[in-house]
Parts: sequence; structure tokens; C-alpha cells
Amino acid sequence: QLPALKTQVDSAEGAYNSYRQSRGSLDLSLETQGILKSLVEVENAAVLLKQERDELRQHFTPEHPRIQAVDSKLARLNERRKQFDADVSRLPDTQQTVLRLARDVEVSNRLYTELLNTAQQLRVSKAGTVGDVRVIDTAAVGREPVGAKPVAILGIALLLGMLASLVVIWVLRSLRVVVEDPEVIESQLGLPVYATVPHSKLEVDLHRRAQAGGAGELLAVAHPQEDAVESLRGLRTTLHFALLDAQGNSLLITGPSPGLGKSFISKNLGAVLAQVDRRVVIVDADLRRGHLHKEFGIERAVGISEYVAGQASLDDVLKSTAVTGLTVVTTGQIPPNPSELLMHPRFEKLLGELAAKFDTVIVDAPPVLAVSDAAIIGRHVGATLMIARAGKHPIRELEQAVKRLSQAGVQVKGFVFNDLNVSRQSYRYGYKGYVYRYSYRT
Repeated sequence: QLPALKTQVDSAEGAYNSYRQSRGSLDLSLETQGILKSLVEVENAAVLLKQERDELRQHFTPEHPRIQAVDSKLARLNERRKQFDADVSRLPDTQQTVLRLARDVEVSNRLYTELLNTAQQLRVSKAGTVGDVRVIDTAAVGREPVGAKPVAILGIALLLGMLASLVVIWVLRSLRVVVEDPEVIESQLGLPVYATVPHSKLEVDLHRRAQAGGAGELLAVAHPQEDAVESLRGLRTTLHFALLDAQGNSLLITGPSPGLGKSFISKNLGAVLAQVDRRVVIVDADLRRGHLHKEFGIERAVGISEYVAGQASLDDVLKSTAVTGLTVVTTGQIPPNPSELLMHPRFEKLLGELAAKFDTVIVDAPPVLAVSDAAIIGRHVGATLMIARAGKHPIRELEQAVKRLSQAGVQVKGFVFNDLNVSRQSYRYGYKGYVYRYSYRT
């Protein structure tokens, strides 16, 4: 503000001197000098109060008491200025003009002088300011980035990922209450578990090769010493006594839902039965998704559908396999009405002729809870076995499947507990008496 105020001082002095030169040398009377002095003081006080008010407005609202006090002082100064203006108006015109010009010069000079003093004080304060910060030591500059090494970061991330995975697995297993122990089936459903078939990696490899277009192989033939095959041999012995009181030599194999390994049990059980010089036939009664023909590498055509329709005889539907004594009856052409086809009298006749011709008839049926086919077939066979897969279903699902068959007049003989992963159990040597290892050693 100093340059602008300096210009204002020069302008006021120039106007005052010019007027005096134009009118001649004029001196102010004592009365006029008293009025001038009072006006200068009032103007100076008003300017100071305005500056103080501007500073207060940076922190407070106009309603604040301190600002209200400044406003009241300004109002009183304005009242005094009006009184002086009234005194000035009584003076002659020449004296009024000289008084006004002299007042402007005096006020401008005072303001300029005070502002110069303030600026000088600020320069002195700035020059005398001493910082309170000292550099004790210079910072050490590293040659490498600060932080954990990439190897350490990866190790920590791997550890945290494993811990998070274990927590997620534990939570999922806690929320998903499924049957992992065959004893649960026996205790809650009151039905025996005839066999516990452990998980077989070799069967997974055989299935993968078959899906890739390779030749289908049976686990019981390709790897007869596998633990799963040994469990099926135990099932073979158990079924020999379980079927003694049955009405026929036919066995229905089904399950609550798809993907339980019914076909795996059917074909390998048929193979181990055929290995003891028994004539065995496997009937693929899943007229919706039957795929046993792929497992044995034979054609689907000329099967149950053609026999029931009267287009083929019994000899036409019997298809030999690579296993001696094992025969397969395929589904034939997939019909649009599978349930009605299975209820036809000729299907019952087919099962009767097969029971008379073979020692054991194994019928691979669709899931119980999905369709009604298993309940229809179950009335024409001697015994029914339910397949349960470890970690696949809650006990309520198995109970519902047994109840569904019971309502249709089909009594479930027992269960086969499939795909038990013994490597996840607490003890590698067996699992609560269900799986034991005893292989040949040379």
C-alpha cells in the first residue's frame, strides 16, 4: 500500500499548494487550525478502527462483540465528524477550501508516516528471526531400494495364501455337512455298508484316456491289485450271501444323484464276478444318459429300446466283451419316453430271460431323486444297492433316496460307499476298519 499512499500524499500536497498560489498566501486562523487538528485526529482514528475491524473480520462474524464494539466507536467518530463539518460550514468559502485541502494533506502524511514505521518494524522483525532447526547429521543415501526383498515378499505372500486357503477350506467344510464316514449311514439309516471303495488314481487315468478317445479299459482287468478292485472283491463275497434270500439273481445299482460312480461299480463288479467263472450280464438301463457301451468299446445300437419295441431278440441285444463271461446289454436308441418304455411288459420279460440265462444280472439304473426309472426297475429285480460317494451328499439326501424307493415298494439291501480318499484321513493304515492294505510281495 505504500506506493499508492505516497501518490495520494503528493496529490494532496499539490492540490493544497496550487490553491494557495492561486489565492495568494493564506494563513489559517487559530479557530480554523483547531478545527483542522480535530478533523485530522478523527480521520486518523477512523482509519485505524477500520483496519482493526478488517483484521477482526478474518476471525469473527459481524455479530461478534469485539466487532460490535469497533462499529460503535466508528459511529461515535462519525457523529463527531458531523459536528466538525457543521463548524466548517460556518466558515467562509476560502477558509473551507483551505481547511479541506490542509486536512487531506495532514491525514495522508500521518497515514503514510505510520505505514512507513510499520514496514520498518516488519523488516526488523524479519531480519531478527532466527530458525530453531539445526541439521544434526546428513541423511544416508542407500544404493538399493528400501524394503523387503522380492524373495521375502513372495515367501510371505505364499505363506499368507496357504493360511487363507486353509481357513476357507475349513469354513466350507464346516458349512457343508456331508457324509464322510460310512458309520454315519449305518447308524442313522440302519442299513449296512457292504463295501467301502477307496479313491483310485489309476481309474482317473483310465477315464481320462477314454475321454480323450482311447480304448476303454476296466480297472479290475488292467490293475487287478488296486485297492478299489480288492474292495469290490469283498463286495462280491458279501453279495453272494446277501442274494441268497433274494427272489432272483438280479441286482439293481443306483444312487441319489448323478456323478456317484454307479457305472464304475457296475462294470468292475461285473468283471470281478466274471473272474470266478460266473456268467454275468450288465444291463445299461439309463435310457437317458447311458454310456456303458463307451466303456467297453461297443455300439449303442440294438439294445433295450429295440427289444422292448419288438425289433430285436434276446440274442441280438447281448454283446460280448473282452472279459470272459461278461456280457453287456446297451440302451439302444435313446427313446423319447424312457419311463414308459421301462414300464412295458417286455422289459420285465427281458430281465426274466436274462436272469434265466446268466448267473448274475447287474442293472445300472439312473439316479433315484432325479427320475423315477430306478423305482420302476427295482420292482423287477432281486436286490437293490445304493451307491453313496464320500463327501458328496448330506445324510438327508440318502435318507430321501431310500424313502423314495421304499414308497415304490423297493427295499434297499444296503450301501456301497465309493471314492473314499484314505490319504485325507488321520491314519494312513486303513480307515476305522473299512480299508486295509494287504498286497503281494516278492
